[in-house]
Amino acid sequence: MAALAGRELEPAARDALMAGLDDPMEHVAMNAATALAGSAQPPSVLGRLKGWIERNPTRMVVMEPLIVMLARQNEREFVLSWLDALDETDEAGWRVGLSAISSLSGREALDRLRVALNSPSESIAGSAVAAMSQRWAVDKRDPQLRDVYFAIFSEALNSGNPQLEFTAGQILTDPLLFPHGSQQLLLDAYQLRLTQNESREAAEFLRLIAVTEAPGAEALLWQALEHPAAVGPSHRGERDRATHRRARRGRHRRGRARGPARERRARV
Repeated sequence: MAALAGRELEPAARDALMAGLDDPMEHVAMNAATALAGSAQPPSVLGRLKGWIERNPTRMVVMEPLIVMLARQNEREFVLSWLDALDETDEAGWRVGLSAISSLSGREALDRLRVALNSPSESIAGSAVAAMSQRWAVDKRDPQLRDVYFAIFSEALNSGNPQLEFTAGQILTDPLLFPHGSQQLLLDAYQLRLTQNESREAAEFLRLIAVTEAPGAEALLWQALEHPAAVGPSHRGERDRATHRRARRGRHRRGRARGPARERRARV
């Protein structure tokens, strides 16, 4: 069955794969689903696949490639309704659904992702931020969506979930979000981690700030190098090396300044 993936299917082969979905052996059924999802399907087949999904709500491993394929073919109403029907604790289902809607355009899909970001389940929230990152690569071309993404990633930045916070921080380094205030947001996040004595997290945000070249970033970097509580051992070593280099440059400049004076005295 795997050999059929990616090819345009003949009706007989398609019917065989549809029958394979009901195979009690999960790996056989999953191979059939993967082969069906490997190429675009006509509306009649999409209808049959939707019916199969509705009749087999617990076969999530088999369902996953089918849901993703339906989203890819813009069967948005079905995919969004299926996602809305999931229990908020169904981590496997949300992982599948969020992966699927990462390829769906429009604010309806974004609204579902935003809800998932606030899930008490770290797994669901993590799947949501991963899907958001994938969507951003495409959606950032639309200026009207940038404020929506900025609001969503701003919330994630202070969610208390380390995975969400760092992923959101990485997205906020995109220059397209600078006009919305992302540089200042990262600066504030860094200062907050410092005041909370979260030195490791502060160091991660400091690196993100350096990427953005935000106003005041260079001063913060030097400040951090002079502040042993704000950075880890490797950064303290970097601080010491930087201090040594500055001292050596200072001695070199003073030596160059004294040189001409000695020459003048020697001529006198």
